[in-house]
Amino acid sequence: MSPSDIEFLLHCHYSPRKHGRVDAPAIQEAIVGFLATDLIEPEIGVADIYNTTDRGKAHVSQLCALPLPVAKWISFTGSVI
Repeated sequence: MSPSDIEFLLHCHYSPRKHGRVDAPAIQEAIVGFLATDLIEPEIGVADIYNTTDRGKAHVSQLCALPLPVAKWISFTGSVI
């Protein structure tokens, strides 16, 4: 999943508005992929607005729960410095 895909999925999760780049090829690809994998669904009766499904909401929760990376220096012997 690309950063653009993640940004679009988050937009669908929190915004009731049309995405600003909905006509961009990358966003169109994300829409097709997310519809196929049941992460989003179209807003009924409104063009170009999508909402996260229960599966999409669960995935957003997973993304939000990811811990921040931790930097560690490791010596050539494999021990943490």
